[in-house]
Amino acid sequence: MDRPSWLMQQGWPSLYLNLWALEDRGIDLEEAEVVAKAAVREVPGVEQVLTASELNQQRARGAHSRSELSYYPERSGQIFYVLAPYLLPEARPQGTNHGSPWTYDTHVPLLLFGPG
Repeated sequence: MDRPSWLMQQGWPSLYLNLWALEDRGIDLEEAEVVAKAAVREVPGVEQVLTASELNQQRARGAHSRSELSYYPERSGQIFYVLAPYLLPEARPQGTNHGSPWTYDTHVPLLLFGPG
């Protein structure tokens, strides 16, 4: 018997659970999110983990954390994670991607010049 892959896709900062496999096995999505959250929390370098259910609750309360503002229910995965400061999801020669919630990464100087 083939074992289903519970993880459908990883696209930083989200993990997409295999909703079809969960439904096929009768596993509740919120329960799967809790288990996945606990597993991701154990990964070295992960600072924060939130589930889609938690982010939806924050949104319903009108909270506007950087994590909540990065979450889009129709496109984001079921697990949202934040890496510790100065860690990148992949090696990049440019050094950063300005996608983390940390101040050093979000406050980017902008210089405009020209006539007038």
